[in-house]
Amino acid sequence: MKKTAIAMMISSLLLSACDDLKSEDNAPKSALENALITPQTSPDKIAPIASFTLANDITERAEFYFDGSASSDSDGAISTYNWTIDLGRYNGDNIYFSQNSQKKTSATLTAGELTEDITATITLTVTDNDNSTGQISKTIIIRELDVALLPPMPANPKSGLTGTDADGDGVRDDLEIAIYNLYPLSKDNREVLRNTAVVYQDVLIAGDSLDDLDDGDASEKIAKLAACYNLHTELNGLQEVAKIRALTFNTQERLAAYEKFKVGRNGTAQRTVEATFDECRLPQH
Repeated sequence: MKKTAIAMMISSLLLSACDDLKSEDNAPKSALENALITPQTSPDKIAPIASFTLANDITERAEFYFDGSASSDSDGAISTYNWTIDLGRYNGDNIYFSQNSQKKTSATLTAGELTEDITATITLTVTDNDNSTGQISKTIIIRELDVALLPPMPANPKSGLTGTDADGDGVRDDLEIAIYNLYPLSKDNREVLRNTAVVYQDVLIAGDSLDDLDDGDASEKIAKLAACYNLHTELNGLQEVAKIRALTFNTQERLAAYEKFKVGRNGTAQRTVEATFDECRLPQH
C-alpha cells in the first residue's frame, strides 16, 4: 500500500513538471528572444545615382545635348530617365527642351533668340527596376550674345552730318541701337536693316558731296537693296526702308543732304541690279 502511494506521488510530480515546461513553451517571447530566433532580412535596396554632363558655354541660337548615360545602379538596372527644365522667370517661347525619343538617356535644349541671359535648372530623375529613384539638378546660364556687341549711345546722336560710328562698322551708333530695339528677337531682320542703314548713310554722304560718281554708286546700292527685299527676306521693303530713312535723316542737315541727292538723281534711270543673300545682310560683330 505504501509503495502504491509513493508511486502515485512521483507520477503526479512528473506530470506537473511536464505541464510547466509546456506552459513555458507557449509563453510570449521577449524581444531579445525573438531577435535571436527570427531570420535576418536582406538589407534595403540601394537607390540609383543620377548623373549627366552639359556643355560649358550655352548660348542663344544654338542646340545643346545633355547626356545622362553615366547614371548608375549598383544593385540593379535603371529603367527610366525623366528630364525636366525650370526656366525661372523666363516666359517666352524661344527655348525648347525635350527628352530624345531614340536615346532616352539624353535630352536636347534648343535656344532661339533671347533679349537677356536666362538662368535655368535642369533636373534628371532616374528610376531603377526596384522603383527606387535618384535625382540630380544643375543650374545653367543661357547667354544672350548681341546686346554686348552694341556700341554705347552717343552723347549727342544728332550732332554732325554722319553722326558717330564708334565701332567703325558703317552703321551710325544710335541707328544700330534703334535697329536692335526694332527687332530684338530676330538677328536676320537686324542684319537686313543694318545693311539698309549703310546704304542710306552712303546716300547721305553722296548728297552732301554733290559728286556724280558718289551719287551713281549710292544709287546702284539702292537698286541692289530693292532686289534684297524682293528676293532675300520676308520683310516688307517699303516699310523697312521708310523706317531706316526716318532714322537716318533725322535732322535738318541730314534731310537737306538727302534732298540734294534726290535732286541730283532726278531724271536718271534706275537699272535693275542683282543681289546675293549675303550681300543683303550686314552681321553685327
